[in-house]
Amino acid sequence: MKIKRISKIKIEREIKIQEIMSDRPREVNTDDTPNIYIGTYQSLEKYPKEFFKQFHTVACDEAHGAKSATLLSILKRTFGYAHSRFGVSGTFPSEDTLEILSIQSVLGPISTEVSAKDLKDKGIITPMEINTLILNHNEPEISDRLQIIRKSDGKAAFDCEKNHMHESDKRLDFICKIIDKRCNNNTLVLFHTIDYGKKIFSKLEETFPNKKIFYIDGEVKNAKRNNIKEDLEIIDDNCILVGSFGCLSTGISIRNLHNLIFADSFKSEQIIIQSVGRLLRLSNGKSKAVIYDLVDIFDPKNMNNALYKHYIERQKFYDKRQYPYTITKINL
Repeated sequence: MKIKRISKIKIEREIKIQEIMSDRPREVNTDDTPNIYIGTYQSLEKYPKEFFKQFHTVACDEAHGAKSATLLSILKRTFGYAHSRFGVSGTFPSEDTLEILSIQSVLGPISTEVSAKDLKDKGIITPMEINTLILNHNEPEISDRLQIIRKSDGKAAFDCEKNHMHESDKRLDFICKIIDKRCNNNTLVLFHTIDYGKKIFSKLEETFPNKKIFYIDGEVKNAKRNNIKEDLEIIDDNCILVGSFGCLSTGISIRNLHNLIFADSFKSEQIIIQSVGRLLRLSNGKSKAVIYDLVDIFDPKNMNNALYKHYIERQKFYDKRQYPYTITKINL
C-alpha cells in the first residue's frame, strides 16, 4: 500500500498590535488594521458592542476578575461572534462559590489546573519559602480590653487592634531588623492602610539612609510607577519597595524581587496568593523567593484576636497550594 506523505504547511502572518490602555489607543504597527488588540478592562469597557464583533479569539488574563460587572459586560459582548474565549488565573474562586459560576458562564469550565509545586518542579517559577513570624506584643491588658469590646462591636475591636499594631514602635523596629539581617536582595513591603505605609517608608528612610527606597500607593502616577519598576529590574543593590496591596498585589510584574514582607494583615485568598505571585517570576541570580508573614498577638495564652485569625485563614491557603512554611514565635 502506497502511503501518501502530507507536507506541513507553514502559515506566516504578520502581527499588528494595538494597545487599548487609555483614551488614546497606541498602535504598534500603523501600516494596516491591527489583528491583535491588548487592553485593560477599564478601557475596553468604554467600547461599543460592534467593536467586539471582529474577534475570533478572546484571551483573558487575571480571569478571576471575570466575576466583576465590568469584565462580565465586556465578555458578553463577544457572545455570538468569538469562536473561543479562555482565561487564566492563579486564584480562581473555590468550586462551591457563586463567583466561579459567574466566571464559567462567560469563559467556560476549568479545563486545566497546574499546582504551584508542579510549576516549581518544572522550573517555571522560583522556589519559595514562607516564614511565619508570630509577634508577641506581650500586652495581656490590651488582649483583655479587646475581648470586652468584641462582645458588643466586633468591627470596633478589630479597628482598635489594628490601630494598636500600627502604633507599635517595636513592630516597626522589627521590620527594619528583618530587612537588615535577612534581606540581602530587593525587598517588597506590602501595606494596606496608607498612613501605615507612609510611616513604614519614613522609618526605613531614617534607618537605611544608604539604601534606595521607593514608595507606591494609589496616588502615585503611572509614569512614576513605571520608572520605579524599571529601576528595580536593573538595580540589585538591596533596594526596598514599600507598596500598597491595592497597587502591587495583582498585575504588576517586577522579576527582580527576592523578599516580601506582609506588613499588614489580610485574609483574602486572592490578595494573598496574588501577592506571593509577585515574587515567583524567574530572574537571573534569584534562587529562592522568601516571604515573611507577620502575625500579631497580644497574649500567647489568649490567641483569639482578629489578626491571628487572619493568619489561620492564610495558613489554609498555603496548605491548599502546598506552599512550604515555618512558624517562629518572637517576643517583641
